[in-house]
Amino acid sequence: MSGDEVLKNADLRDQKRWIVVACIVSAVIVLSQLLAKLWEKITDVRSKTASNNLLVARLASLTEKEKAILRRYINAKERSQILDAASGHVAALVEAGILHKADTARANAIPPDRWPFILKEEAYLRLLASEELREASTPNDGGPE
Repeated sequence: MSGDEVLKNADLRDQKRWIVVACIVSAVIVLSQLLAKLWEKITDVRSKTASNNLLVARLASLTEKEKAILRRYINAKERSQILDAASGHVAALVEAGILHKADTARANAIPPDRWPFILKEEAYLRLLASEELREASTPNDGGPE
């Protein structure tokens, strides 16, 4: 075997090694991307589950005034109501993540101490299924009088 043939064989072996290394690196990159997406999905599901568990626990421990506020949403079959923004009961529902203040521009017809609040969709669906809140209405605490 001549020196030229030995060099050609050595070059081919080096090229094959580089091709194998490139394939392994590509596979590792693709696999790591797939694992990152999977991990993201898993953490999203866990976060939503934890959030729903907190929501269920908070809905189970509503005060009578908070129930009266939420009954307005159920009776009107709407997720938006104008409530007293200074009410401690409304603030507690906002803090619990059951309600949130609407980001809309205020209409001139709304008094300055009132604000549109939106009921979280998961809470709305759970409240619609609740027998206790579909009972007879009570005074509209937290709302216009």
